[in-house]
Amino acid sequence: MKTLNEYLDEIFSENGVVVACGGRYNKEQAQYAKSIAYALENEGFNALEAETGIGKSIGYLTPAMLYLALNPESPKIVVSTFTRLLQKQVITKDVPFVNKMLEAVGLQPIDVALRMGRGSFFSMERTVRHVQEKTIEYPQHKAIYEKFLLFAHTSCASGSGIWLDWFDLGYESLPPYIKSQDICLLQFQSVDNPAYEMHKENANNCALLITNHATMANFFKDEAKAVFFDESHEIEKTYEELFTKKLQFSRMQQQYQYAIAMLGKRLNREVITLIESLINKAHSLDEKSEYITNPDTLFVLNDDIKRLYEPLSKLKILLESHFSNKAASSEEAECYQVILHSCAVLSKWGAPQKYSANVLGFSDIRRIPSIAVIQKTPASIFALQMKKITKHVMLTSATISDLSPNLSFRSLGFALGIREFIQQKAISPEHYGDLDFVIAERNTPKPTKADSSEFTFDADWLLNTVNMIKYAKKSGAVLVLTASFGENEVLCDLLRSQGIEPIEHVKGTSVIQYLGEFKKGKRILVSPGAWEGVSVVGKDGEQLFSNLVITRLPIRPTFFLMKSLNFYTWMDECTKVVTKMRQGIGRIIRGPNFKGTIYIADPRMPSLSEGHPKSDYAVLVHAIPKRFRAQYTQAKVFNSKTSKPEEIRKIVMV
Repeated sequence: MKTLNEYLDEIFSENGVVVACGGRYNKEQAQYAKSIAYALENEGFNALEAETGIGKSIGYLTPAMLYLALNPESPKIVVSTFTRLLQKQVITKDVPFVNKMLEAVGLQPIDVALRMGRGSFFSMERTVRHVQEKTIEYPQHKAIYEKFLLFAHTSCASGSGIWLDWFDLGYESLPPYIKSQDICLLQFQSVDNPAYEMHKENANNCALLITNHATMANFFKDEAKAVFFDESHEIEKTYEELFTKKLQFSRMQQQYQYAIAMLGKRLNREVITLIESLINKAHSLDEKSEYITNPDTLFVLNDDIKRLYEPLSKLKILLESHFSNKAASSEEAECYQVILHSCAVLSKWGAPQKYSANVLGFSDIRRIPSIAVIQKTPASIFALQMKKITKHVMLTSATISDLSPNLSFRSLGFALGIREFIQQKAISPEHYGDLDFVIAERNTPKPTKADSSEFTFDADWLLNTVNMIKYAKKSGAVLVLTASFGENEVLCDLLRSQGIEPIEHVKGTSVIQYLGEFKKGKRILVSPGAWEGVSVVGKDGEQLFSNLVITRLPIRPTFFLMKSLNFYTWMDECTKVVTKMRQGIGRIIRGPNFKGTIYIADPRMPSLSEGHPKSDYAVLVHAIPKRFRAQYTQAKVFNSKTSKPEEIRKIVMV
């Protein structure tokens, strides 16, 4: 019997099995696959950065599935991704290809299953009720509603039961006025989708499991031979979303009153009085700053918060009982989630700890108060969790190394509680695509009036950004990556005011449902959700767009709070900004011969041009992949007066 590495040599050689099965020879992919084999055969944590063009998914699936074929009694291997799009690519495209290669070398194909959360599945009761309501309200859409309902019934009875598969039928979006939160299976409801039960059974019995980071952090407890985390730069974000709790008082009050009316209970005036007291006390503390973190100042809220927790906890129990045998409407589901979340926040509020902090925040315009409990390093328990599951962990992504001259994964290790890596590598293709760059003039105003604000965008910056998008559109379709849904809405309104109808990614929806329309022609897709996990190519992998606009640096609004708490440094945030920008740039180059232009509308992005002083943002040049760094030194500047890119004087490498 051949060894794992011998099979890899046979598959990834210049005229090997991967080529015979219709793939492409890629020596860097072969190197990557050998590194995965090393991780399977040696215990510990591995960090492997692989830029776009390596072919990561085939690169890690091939050794993983070879190992399972050679060791049929082995515990399962788990592949975890951050985005649903990548999960679907792996399960529908990459796994069948690798199984084809296994059969070509005389091995049995591997049984693979997908494990997705409840929110990806239909709730038939909720779907039927909601579609019937919309059919009465919008009879002109009766035909598409009937098709959708038939699809849901068929999918739950004999298919996957996953609502996302609707898009596989060629539809660009869910039917009008139907949102995923209206039809999905909720965490607290009884299961009314037989496909979901079958889905869980398949996940338990498979050899290779494809799942997501949230499931791994929340639910997965089984033994595994190995766990591979693709898009591993998002693991920390997953834990932050799980453990950082935020609560708006007015929303809690509104949903408390809704819950009492729904249950037919008498309103507890004490609860309303406590919430109103918290709102008044919060306003009395308002210093017109965005956040208040001083424990001595926040002490005045503590007693009311403690007294409020008990009645809300009792209400939560009543709601759980109420929904135990019925499916919730969208409004009822929102109510339950808010009460559940309120209890979680109130229970965590208290004396500040070394690694957590209490925060009182205010919205910028209306000064609506909310409280939050912030964790310093919520993902630091990751390593301990993984050690209970497996002895072999691989962290991979196009963007996980530090911003340092020498290869290092220290920041990743610190964030995830990993003391050492047994393997650290970064692999880049020698050539994969070509890019040109256009950047904003240095004297262009910054995007916002204050770095921490999401709402007060500079009018001149907005106009310049819209002009840049319009110029890019002259040569074809444009993908516009924004930093927030607020910005998204403002830019789309401005484009419409100038006679251009963009495809707007609306908050609360998945970017997936807009891709079909974008692929059809020379359109503009504006989205804060397409930075990663999105591959916009034709049916045969051909290039469909060649212009990508990054409107502003994706600095998180919470960074300034975390910095004030001494939880993060500016360099920590720069690492995250660089990671996200690399991911964004990777959306345009999806094939070895793809070409395109990257437009960056934020004047803070370093240009490397002679005469431009270095700034705190200079390190962000690492967002440009090394193979495109030479092209970036020749970047053109977008002239705000002529609304055209222009050559600039000699550029100096740094």
